[in-house]
Amino acid sequence: MKNLFIVLSFLIVCLLTSCSNVKEFIDDEGEKIGHTVYETARSSRLTKLMNEESEKIEQMSNEIIRCFTEPDKEALKALFCEQISSQTNFENEIDEAFEFLKCDVYTKSELDTSASGERSWDSGKCTKWSLYPDIPYIAVLCDSDGDSDMERRYYSINYDWGIVNDEDKSLEGIQYMKIELLNVDSMEIGDYELD
Repeated sequence: MKNLFIVLSFLIVCLLTSCSNVKEFIDDEGEKIGHTVYETARSSRLTKLMNEESEKIEQMSNEIIRCFTEPDKEALKALFCEQISSQTNFENEIDEAFEFLKCDVYTKSELDTSASGERSWDSGKCTKWSLYPDIPYIAVLCDSDGDSDMERRYYSINYDWGIVNDEDKSLEGIQYMKIELLNVDSMEIGDYELD
């Protein structure tokens, strides 16, 4: 039994130390840096996925801002998934959103290109991809009482976005959007529990 324990311990140590498959890299100071091939490939893949995600979030958030600040109701409606846009109260929610987020002059905004979310893969293909991005603020000027005195307002928007859903294509698009007049009031479009 003691010999078996020694042999198994020796084999485990050999396996853990001999399978590192290390490539050596040199940093700016001439020091050697060791990275496994697996770590390098994984890091490269994660960086690519994060860059792709950031680009998609930036494009969608900019389009949402454009829709509200130009205003373009039809383009905003097209961003929502089929299950939401086919609901009977959807048109009313869009109208209410444009009444809520009043914009006579768009001044600036801040985007956050990172978001929580989820991805599912099957045989190397993304089968489900959902993100929950946030637009921290949109600064606008509006003439709220019609006397030509412009009032500055700050809105934030967060949304649930189904980018890919191979099981149910009618869920691809924005499923839920919350618009908040910062520290004052908020309104919603869609269904937060949809999925």
